Amino acid sequence: VGICVYQIYRYLFDRDQWKRRFIGSDGGFVVAALLTVALLHFAAPQDAVVEEHGFATPIPSPLALPLDALSPLVFGVLILSAALNVARARQLLNARPLQYLGDISYSIYMMQGLTMVLFFTCCGIWRRSHPTGIMDHPTQLMIVGITVAVDLLLAAITYRWIEIPSRNWLKRKFTSEASPVSA
Repeated sequence: VGICVYQIYRYLFDRDQWKRRFIGSDGGFVVAALLTVALLHFAAPQDAVVEEHGFATPIPSPLALPLDALSPLVFGVLILSAALNVARARQLLNARPLQYLGDISYSIYMMQGLTMVLFFTCCGIWRRSHPTGIMDHPTQLMIVGITVAVDLLLAAITYRWIEIPSRNWLKRKFTSEASPVSA
């Protein structure tokens, strides 16, 4: 996707300065962000529902696959817009809390598997105590919020006590080996 976005950038935006200025403007960033959110959070309309064993299974519309396929490309355009931005979006993205999230992003990624076990365990516990009901939105938000909070906490701990020391050890090890030995 990155290569595709770069080629689109080279073809469409590198030649025309007004297009480059738009994609790097706050307006371009907002448009790319809204498109990303729309593609990721608004499902394509459902055509039909199949009832089986008391459960309703929606059958996705033909639009679902093209919209899903378009999502990574639109997200790539959002990344490109953020990288080219020199206005308010750049200031927002350079805020200290967002910079810290960027710093610990690898640890967040690494802890997701563990926190997803927590998430599915919480959902399973809830489901066993409510075998016929559908989980209400406040409960969904609470479980997702706890999962995200635990993921961020674990990521901060592993970043501080594992990632940074490991990175520093690797730098020392490979820097000392690469240094010429003086006679």
